[in-house]
Amino acid sequence: MYMVNGVLTADKPTVALGDFGFARGITVFELFRVYGRVPFRMAAHLNRLERGCALMGITLPVSRADLEQQIAMLMAEHSYPHSVVKIYVTAGECAAASGLSFAACADFAPQVFILEDAVKMQHPQAAYGLETYVRGQNLKTVEAIRELPDVKTANYGIGFVAAKRAGTAYDDVLFTTPQGHVTEATRSNFFAVLDGKLVTARSGMLDGITRSVVLELAADVGIATEVRDITVAELAGATEAFTSGSITEMVPVRSVNDVVLAGGDDRTQTPVYKALREAFTALVARECGQ
Repeated sequence: MYMVNGVLTADKPTVALGDFGFARGITVFELFRVYGRVPFRMAAHLNRLERGCALMGITLPVSRADLEQQIAMLMAEHSYPHSVVKIYVTAGECAAASGLSFAACADFAPQVFILEDAVKMQHPQAAYGLETYVRGQNLKTVEAIRELPDVKTANYGIGFVAAKRAGTAYDDVLFTTPQGHVTEATRSNFFAVLDGKLVTARSGMLDGITRSVVLELAADVGIATEVRDITVAELAGATEAFTSGSITEMVPVRSVNDVVLAGGDDRTQTPVYKALREAFTALVARECGQ
């Protein structure tokens, strides 16, 4: 089942060819995890959705209360034990189009699509299987600048091309600026332990909800943090690294640019990652009863 503009339907959603979400890629996107049928940090995700729509100039055609009600209706229809909810807000078709200027286009009709996909938990701390988490990801840096880093959009073109450049020998890529600063991975934020501190980028990346949770938990368990520019050269001296995201939660990193980080054969047992992973699991249990 799907929720399309407030209507629950079994029909797969369709987007008009003239919708700027399709024709020009102007679509604000959000997703959040659901544990035991309880959304995790949904308010923070919806806050970001609303900010993103405002920054993109899209008038969200539904109130916050109605949006939350639609999400609840869709979840009740499925009753998945664990899931991920995805929300797409397209700019819509333009009733007063202009061939000269985007600014002159007016009278848009934004569309709202809500989807829910089941998540089959293969491991309590690794939804899609523990193997990659134990081994750790092999990452490759690729110079690429994220467009509109303050907005989560459905445009993953930069990440798609960057991953193709890196090749299949790597699990993911790390975006870097022309100045050599690491920003984020294609679909997740990046953390490294440098000189005993948990460090993450300060700009050029999406301000991930899970990233905020990790920083919150680090403070709770007494891990020193630093939000600053990170150079690629520094990563050779990292004692640990991991990525964070709503679906994958926290995934350790084994290597960057073929330089293997310290950490041994089981990356889930490195001290900072292990402490934060345990704290994350406990937080989900408190907030979602899992």
